Amino acid sequence: MWRAAAARCAGVAVAAVLLAGCGGGSGAEWFAFTSTRDGNAEVYYERADGTGLVDLSQNLANDGQPSWSPDGREIAFTSTRDLNGEIYVMNADGGKQRRVTYSKSINDTAPVWSPDGRKLAFMCTDAKPVTQICVADADGSDPLTLTSGTYDNLYPVWTPDSSALLFVSARPSTRGQYAVYSVPAAGGASRLFASAPGGAGEPAYSPDGKTIAFIRRASAHGTWRLAEMNADGSDVHVVPAPSGRIDGPDWSPDGKRLVFSAVGPPPRSRSDLWVEADDGSGRVEITHGPGDSTAPQWSPNGSEIAFVRVAGPHVDIDVVEPDGSGERKLTSGQGKNGGPVWRP
Repeated sequence: MWRAAAARCAGVAVAAVLLAGCGGGSGAEWFAFTSTRDGNAEVYYERADGTGLVDLSQNLANDGQPSWSPDGREIAFTSTRDLNGEIYVMNADGGKQRRVTYSKSINDTAPVWSPDGRKLAFMCTDAKPVTQICVADADGSDPLTLTSGTYDNLYPVWTPDSSALLFVSARPSTRGQYAVYSVPAAGGASRLFASAPGGAGEPAYSPDGKTIAFIRRASAHGTWRLAEMNADGSDVHVVPAPSGRIDGPDWSPDGKRLVFSAVGPPPRSRSDLWVEADDGSGRVEITHGPGDSTAPQWSPNGSEIAFVRVAGPHVDIDVVEPDGSGERKLTSGQGKNGGPVWRP
């Protein structure tokens, strides 16, 4: 499941990946998301109670993958308004939309702000097509391609001090299996950070920056499992979780719990959301279908979790409390909706 998602975000057809929300985020009462409710992908803004819907990007092109600046005043996003995918930035109310990447890549996608708010990391795909990790100042100046080679480099994640980035790549050194790598934000050699015989990916820093949750599998045909390691890459250990493939781990704001998507015990084939302590204790299944529940994101105060529910032709954003109560829909069958990110 995760490998397929990686392939989608690495592709050159930007419109097809905007709903995936390949960037990251957290937030409060408001959240941004991507929706095709008006015929093309746009970035929208809405309250967590389902009111106050606003089309922020308002363009005939495809816009998506919103990412909040750390101060909540701006949103970076991907747009095809210049034919290929480029990174744009707008004010939180949709004003002052400006293009910030002018690379020679076919597509620049999945922007992620540095924690200090000074830079944007993103994926830049060339004509081969091969996807690299790129970085630029928040205004687009001083662009830099951090990776190279003939293999895709995906999903940039900033270190808490904004000095480096983690990303995933399937390289010959790991026999074509995805692994987590690190590269300095100022440029330099990348290094292997975390690997497993069957692959590793989706690194997520705990709020205090001391621990990284990620997924791994013991063999090429094995099941993805939840794991943790220290921020320096040491002490890798598997965290007890439901038997079934794991996806999308996200830390609670207090750093005490993780939410993730998992396919429950056989014979179930759908994915639901689970919450547990970082040692695997106190586990509770908080969604129960229909369809698949994916891409969970904690609200900043830890009271709610936004996620994407895929049920047949419907792709909607729901919100649920960490104990599984109070689930409600925020979008109701109007187009396809995805990539929810809370406002800081």
